[in-house]
Amino acid sequence: MVYKSGKDVMVEEMKDITQTQILQVKGQFSKGVVVRIRDEQGFEIGLGIINYSSEELGIMKEHESENELSVINKDDFVCHLDIEIPVGV
Repeated sequence: MVYKSGKDVMVEEMKDITQTQILQVKGQFSKGVVVRIRDEQGFEIGLGIINYSSEELGIMKEHESENELSVINKDDFVCHLDIEIPVGV
């Protein structure tokens, strides 16, 4: 789940999302898998390939750093707002 600032960075500015823009990490996953990205209201905004495991992200959230680390690269993100996904086809 990302803060509004994270959503704006990914959707409008088309930039990488960093650990400081992550609100919450749900579930367990490994580095390099595709994850669902949701906004603060829980609305799914897209899918992305994650650069860190859920465990690593949890540690990052506990120990906020001044270093901005790319959690999802802009080139590895597909925004649902940009494409139409057919339903029931």
